[in-house]
Amino acid sequence: MLRVSIRLILVDERGAKAAIYGLNRAGGRTRELEEAWIVHALVREDGLTQVEVAELLSRHKSWVCRRLALIERLGPEAKDELRVGLLCPTAARQIVRLPEGNQAEVLGVIRREALSTTELAAMVDLLLQCPGRRQEEFILQNPREALAQKKGFVAVSAHDPRLSQTGNEVFKRVGLLIELLAKMEVWLSTRGRAALTPGDTAVLRPRFERLARDAASVATFSRDLISELQPL
Repeated sequence: MLRVSIRLILVDERGAKAAIYGLNRAGGRTRELEEAWIVHALVREDGLTQVEVAELLSRHKSWVCRRLALIERLGPEAKDELRVGLLCPTAARQIVRLPEGNQAEVLGVIRREALSTTELAAMVDLLLQCPGRRQEEFILQNPREALAQKKGFVAVSAHDPRLSQTGNEVFKRVGLLIELLAKMEVWLSTRGRAALTPGDTAVLRPRFERLARDAASVATFSRDLISELQPL
């Protein structure tokens, strides 16, 4: 027998929207786009300030500002991809930093190059600093080459003359691993696994168990090595 629980809440329209957020949050993690629509309705329909919305939902003003930006500053194509899970919220927050006219181009680069969120954030930084269209086109066509030239951004596969032969072999190996992990991060964060069949899942599960175990082990040894490499 199916049972449905009903809870009666006597609130006004603003309180009802806040209740939708609160009850969904209590039942499980709400999606950022759903939160964004609630915030947008409270600000634009009910006339609340961002500070008032933050107080109503018991969140910080910066949280309200970020959610509002997902609705008001994210272009329609990016918004559609966010809605169906093809674009993760972390990537969407980077894209809203750009003018709407540049967002579709960046979406194309993300798909083509399988950029990680770290690479995407750095690429957006470069685009915002561009003095002209020619530089923008270079970044969009060659994002990783542009990032390799960025001061402070570590290239993942170049030869470094400061290193020994063994050092360069390790450098390239780590670079290759970073690139592969970045692509896997994009696939996992954009819910690409939704396309898997039940048969795929049964075969792939042991592989992902091995990946999780080995990645955790490599991370532990990497942290140990980092502590050993700290200058005295």
